[in-house]
Amino acid sequence: MSFASTFLASPTLRLRVPASALSTADEKTYTVHRALLATHTNLLAAATRSTTSITLPATTPIPALERLLEFLYTGTYTLAAAPPADDGPSPVLAAAIAGRIGVWGKPAARHEPTDNISSYSSTHCPEYRNAYSSSPESSYATAPASPDTFAPYDPVLNHKRTRSLELRGPAPTETPAMRLAAHLDVYTLALRYAAADLVPVVLSKLAAELRTSRALLRELVREVYGTKTRDAQLSAFVVDTVTGDWSAWRGEEVVRGLMKDGGEFVVDLVAKVQGF
Repeated sequence: MSFASTFLASPTLRLRVPASALSTADEKTYTVHRALLATHTNLLAAATRSTTSITLPATTPIPALERLLEFLYTGTYTLAAAPPADDGPSPVLAAAIAGRIGVWGKPAARHEPTDNISSYSSTHCPEYRNAYSSSPESSYATAPASPDTFAPYDPVLNHKRTRSLELRGPAPTETPAMRLAAHLDVYTLALRYAAADLVPVVLSKLAAELRTSRALLRELVREVYGTKTRDAQLSAFVVDTVTGDWSAWRGEEVVRGLMKDGGEFVVDLVAKVQGF
């Protein structure tokens, strides 16, 4: 039995993020397979077999959490480059419901006039009782054809907005700086919930962002080196990214500016370059 079939057959539980007093966001609830959480995170560390719900801090960044869950089901995650074209489920929610959880994914109901057998009767026009039934077994009169007769149709069903599921796609990340911040939020959650396999995925995506926009290096250095508790793995990644292609980076204006500013990044960078 493959791991995919194993985790799809495993029980599920709910991850709950309560509404924050600091924002207008509603409470969020996600249904996730226990096997995935147990294998790739520490979220079940304090849970028992009877645990059916886990409440996360209200300050948990929802977009980052959804990308973490997307990674659990797909092995990667994506950032929305533009506003979603419709109100369909986000990739993470689509992954979470791949095991036919709930009723999503089932065909929409079809409505045929011939199947609409009602018990309607009119006091003023009794001959129109059960007027929409064309069944030969019906003992009631059938209404004559008229322009008011409706043809069969397929209803367009809009997903009901609830406090438990947000069915829109992830918030758009339209600028390089916004994309950088989104990746760093995912990295933070990966460390918090011990999703070790997610960390290299985030770092590879950060490297791709830097290749696309080298000016992002200044913002990344500010985020990594501007905190009191600097993350050693992330700071090493920044230095290695620059020194790994030093011949190309050394001439970049952003590097010259950072060298002029000085600071711990420059100390780490110079130490690594001198070590070549």
